[in-house]
Amino acid sequence: MFFSRRIPKGREYGWTQLWRADADGGGASLVYAEDGRHVYGGRVSPDGRYVLFTGNAAEDGDPAGGGAPMGLMRLADAPIVGGNSPDLLRRHPGVRRGPVLCLPQGWEPCWTFGGSRAGGREPPP
Repeated sequence: MFFSRRIPKGREYGWTQLWRADADGGGASLVYAEDGRHVYGGRVSPDGRYVLFTGNAAEDGDPAGGGAPMGLMRLADAPIVGGNSPDLLRRHPGVRRGPVLCLPQGWEPCWTFGGSRAGGREPPP
């Protein structure tokens, strides 16, 4: 996962978007983008099926200390364009509009192991 700010023609700056690429840097493809929201912190789940990210309208994150809204999506549904983003929809024909699960405010998204002994799974060493 990486973040990119693809600047549309005639604009001073663009919104930061979540992208993925092969290990050698080739095959870059959009994962999630939204006009009006800088998207950061893309973390892929241990099974490689989901991505957790955060984003905010202010580029500097949240100086007041409350965190930023987070989102969860299946990588199989990528690319997704969220919000009211007509320019992004024109530039990325065939994108999906969802689903993305909106989560409460957070900081750096991460995954933790959630297995339990009752379910027959042992936590990793």
